[in-house]
Amino acid sequence: MDGEIAQIIKRIQAGITVDSEHLAFDIIAQECEKSGFLDNPHTYKHFKNEHFIPSVSDRSMLATWQENGERELRIRVREVIEERLDAYQKPRQPDSLEQTLEDIINSR
Repeated sequence: MDGEIAQIIKRIQAGITVDSEHLAFDIIAQECEKSGFLDNPHTYKHFKNEHFIPSVSDRSMLATWQENGERELRIRVREVIEERLDAYQKPRQPDSLEQTLEDIINSR
């Protein structure tokens, strides 16, 4: 959960870019009549950076949350932690560094 809060803070600190590319008035005028922005290349280009998608928090409507088993936040957090631990791979260190670290640990 702390990681998600840190991501939210990072996104807020980044601020909102207000320029012609991001405001996209021309795209709005063009797509407004079709009532669809999701298939526009401009939307695809910007949505991942402009929209925060939480990995733990559930933004579902209450009925949807209930239909999906009413999983509590602590359970979802535990699942994310287990997934990350299962996927962890120890980074490879040069043998000389490994030996140096072992020597330091053994000397104490």
